[in-house]
Amino acid sequence: MKALSAFLLAVVSSSAVASAATDIARPNLVQGATLSAINSDGVAGVDRSPQGSAVTIFDSFTGAATLTTTTGSPRTFIGSSLTVDPGTGTDVAVHEATVFLAATATQTFSNGLVINMQLWDDFDGSSATAVFANPSGGVQTFTVPGPITLTANTFTQINVIFAVPLTMTGLNIGLDINYQGDNGAGPASTDNLTNLLRAQAEPGSGLLAVGSFTASGTFVGPDWGFYRNAGNQTNFNHPNSDRRTFTGLDDILMVVQLRGLVTPVSLLSFSVE
Repeated sequence: MKALSAFLLAVVSSSAVASAATDIARPNLVQGATLSAINSDGVAGVDRSPQGSAVTIFDSFTGAATLTTTTGSPRTFIGSSLTVDPGTGTDVAVHEATVFLAATATQTFSNGLVINMQLWDDFDGSSATAVFANPSGGVQTFTVPGPITLTANTFTQINVIFAVPLTMTGLNIGLDINYQGDNGAGPASTDNLTNLLRAQAEPGSGLLAVGSFTASGTFVGPDWGFYRNAGNQTNFNHPNSDRRTFTGLDDILMVVQLRGLVTPVSLLSFSVE
């Protein structure tokens, strides 16, 4: 009887680990203005031409049927696993990104916004303590000068360029994003600033515009999911217990676009025999 009880307990525990907690999704958000953020070198997130053309290596925005965010709190750090397209080279280097800020309240920030991002080389959806590992560079920080006014239940597309391109060692990576508003007392996180999420009514196709989902540990389809800082952690990482899904929705993921810069080939010299 003890052996049977232990077996049943193990089955129940395993099932609990495999199930993500369920959040409530907001109604579809409306798109607001597109903004450009400034990196640490003072470079704004604009087209880099004629230096080269930016090739999209991940896109969870285009074609998404549902654009929402969570009502769960806290939601100041949002993360996901991303499987990027290899592009044209053997290494994946992230030069640019478009992030999608979701505003859950009407608000004005006199001194603007701060965007903090951390890219990770590795993702393990079975980790009870930290699903991301091996940070690629440090936390990337960008600013949007104020004043900025955001309207409730809208999302804002913000373009950024990394001061130093981040080279990834593989295709299955992690990303965590935190937004802060500044009204003169310094940048501060708030649940009213979070990242946009994408989803599709069941059944989902399991497809993204560029890149893909990759199963790992508890991060599996068809719902997939996202991570939020349910335990109030601020280290741009999550235990797998932070994974969240929405009832009745599949293909859930944070919304982001990543781009790599492909430099045109220059013809230096040639000869004719």
